Formats: sequence, C-alpha cells, structure tokens
Amino acid sequence: MSSSPMAIRPENSRPVPLRYRIAGVLGCVCALILLRFPVSVSLKLIRRLNGNTSREASVHEAARVVEAVRAVGRFFPGRFACLESALSSTLAALMLRRRVDWCVGARMMPYAARSWVEAAGEPIGEPEFSNHPYLVLVRT
Repeated sequence: MSSSPMAIRPENSRPVPLRYRIAGVLGCVCALILLRFPVSVSLKLIRRLNGNTSREASVHEAARVVEAVRAVGRFFPGRFACLESALSSTLAALMLRRRVDWCVGARMMPYAARSWVEAAGEPIGEPEFSNHPYLVLVRT
C-alpha cells in the first residue's frame, strides 16, 4: 500500500496575517473593477498612488501580499491569471502602505506576455525564466 503526500505547511512558513488577507481581498476586488477600463487607467492610478507611498515593501512583505492575493484568487470563478494577480498584489500592498513595482513584460520565441510584481528589484513568487527571459515593457 502506497501513501500519498499530504498538503502540510512547511515548518518555516507561518500563516498569512489577517491584515494581509483583508488587503488581498480588497486588492482583488479593486483590481477586477479597474480591469474593466483600459490598462492605461490602472497604470496612471498605480503611479499616482506609488508617488504618495514612501515605504518600499521588503521582499518578505511582498511575498506575503502575493501569497494572500493568490489565496483569494483560487476562489474567483472567472479568469484570475498573472495580470489580475499582479495588479491585485500591487493594490493590496498599497493598502498596507507599502510600494511594490508592477511589471508587464513580453518575450519572443516562444512569444508570451507576463505580469508580475517586484520588490527590491526581485520578482516575487515567479518561476525562473533564465532560458527565455522577459523584457520589461512597463514598470510602475
């Protein structure tokens, strides 16, 4: 008889704090509303809000925000891909009075577009794409 692995939280991982979870929910709701408009509206809003937020998020804080947003995204019945996740994470971080960079990029061969967040110049929660790197087209 074989056993199947259980979904156990790693020992060094702690639950996401309540304030991050609340910011994640609110960030998702706001992002899904904003994405009904042209992306330029979202870019202008994020740039303005980033200008009013003085403290940049640490890599750890940004990872917690992304984790909280992705947990909310699992329950969303529609499309919740990289664009929705990255915009939601950016808005959630701003609600926590932290600033992250919202990045949109593309690559060739094979062609793909991607959206992600960065903190301290490091992509947060993203796989390594060393063989086909993304060219950043927009960074807020």
